[in-house]
Order: sequence, then structure tokens, then C-alpha cells
Amino acid sequence: MLMTVIRWIDGEVLPDTWLHLKNLVRAMGATDQEVEAFHRAYTRTVDARLPTLSSQDLSDLETEPRPGMRLLARQRDLIMAVLGPCLVILLVSAYTAGLRADPLPSATKVVGYGASVLLVCIAVLRSAVRRARTEERYESDGALRMRLITTLAALPAGLVTPWIFDAVGQWAAALVGLL
Repeated sequence: MLMTVIRWIDGEVLPDTWLHLKNLVRAMGATDQEVEAFHRAYTRTVDARLPTLSSQDLSDLETEPRPGMRLLARQRDLIMAVLGPCLVILLVSAYTAGLRADPLPSATKVVGYGASVLLVCIAVLRSAVRRARTEERYESDGALRMRLITTLAALPAGLVTPWIFDAVGQWAAALVGLL
């Protein structure tokens, strides 16, 4: 329900029926007069913008996209498709290099950093999965799916990087303060 309301607020879609909007308005604690005002506005909008033989359903109305919002969202998704996986690769590479270092960092550092890396990886993956689910339900240009795939591939890439390119792993571990 929350995602539906957020999409209504963003103007991506409009409520299907008056009952959906009425339930939301009631849940927000509106008085009877305020509910009636919403109903008048709903009726006025439907009467002004829909043909007479229509289903009288607000979802039939076309939303008015805000200029540049779609482009900004697409750019943000492409940037996150690169930055999220790069962050995961950097952090996991540093952790793996730290575990391979001689002498091994202190147990406190290893455990603390490992927990931090795990939380960041989960957050990045969760964000990618959430956006990919949204993409599946609505129109798609593939950027979000690419973000999910690159995010999933980042963990194994981060684990392998210090084994193939030891200098990169050592640099990453020194950069984040693990070594």
C-alpha cells in the first residue's frame, strides 16, 4: 500500500476509484467535511478530464510528467548501477586482502570491518532488488535490471580481485584502514 501511495504522490499513477482515495483520506484522519471536499475535487477532475462514457476511474487519466524527472531518475539508476557494485567490489576486495595480509589485522578490526562490509553489501543489494521489482511492474528500459545483475556480480568480483591483482587488494585495504 505504501508504494501505491508514494506513486500517487509522485504523480506516476492516479487512484483507481474514489473508494481507494476515500480510504486513504480517512486513514489520514480527515474530517467528514474534508472527505467531502476531496470527493468534490475528485468528481470535478473526473468530469473535466474524462469522456462521458468513461468508467469514471481516475486511473484512466494520463498523468502529467514533470519535466526532466524521468531523465533524472534514469541517470540516477545508471549511476547507481556503477557506483553500488564498485563500492561492494572495493569493500570486499579490501576485506579479502586484509584477511590475506601478513600479519593479520587485529580481530576487532576484522570483525568490525566484516560486519560493516556485510551491512553495506546488504543495503546495496536490497536497494537494487527493490528497484528491479519496481521495474518489473512498470515500464522498463533495462537499467535497473542491469543494476541488479552488476550488484550480484560485485561480491564474487570483490572476493577474487585480491587473488588476481594483489596490489589492488592491498591498496583497497590500506585505503579503508584495514591494514
